[in-house]
Amino acid sequence: MYLITVTWQGGVPWDPNEPSSIDPSKKKTPIEHLVATGGRTLDEIILEFQCYKKMPLKIEQIKPEDSKINWITTVEILSDDQTESDLIRDQIIESYKSTQASLASKDCGYCLKVDVSPL
Repeated sequence: MYLITVTWQGGVPWDPNEPSSIDPSKKKTPIEHLVATGGRTLDEIILEFQCYKKMPLKIEQIKPEDSKINWITTVEILSDDQTESDLIRDQIIESYKSTQASLASKDCGYCLKVDVSPL
């Protein structure tokens, strides 16, 4: 099992209290914020969701007090099978590397740092 921590910096600051554009009774998520501010496309997000929803994951996003950090995404891999955990870890890291490259090619100001630790 692993914990992947992704620290998002730069770009348009996310306001976790802002209402969602899709459902105003809910709060705007960092994912919706990224799409709305040009950090990711809806197609990119849909492809990731399709891939991730099949995996044994627990994903959370928080807004820390540190103003230098826009938000933190934590991905906990819940598989007890070490081989499966390793494969999922590698796939998620590769996905975030792709996201880093995509963000670098856009002039949106977002950047991210990925840390992996065993649980």
